[in-house]
Amino acid sequence: MLRARVSAQLSAVRSGLPPVADVALLYHIGLPPRSIVVDVIASDGTLLGSATVPGGQRFVEVTLVTSGAGMAARATIAARSTG
Repeated sequence: MLRARVSAQLSAVRSGLPPVADVALLYHIGLPPRSIVVDVIASDGTLLGSATVPGGQRFVEVTLVTSGAGMAARATIAARSTG
């Protein structure tokens, strides 16, 4: 069975200590994955925060070490190993 593609969209960043990024997860046709790693990255590629959530979840709050302009969210399907 085909596994769904997942994309992440940074919808808001809330200031505070610590700042928090609101990320929407969008699923495309196929079975949802077991889990998803959501990374929020700066424009220079620096990792600002990360969270792992169950597959099928549509929204996640990611705690950030800092915030700034040019941030983006990236979703990676976490595959489980067999063996």
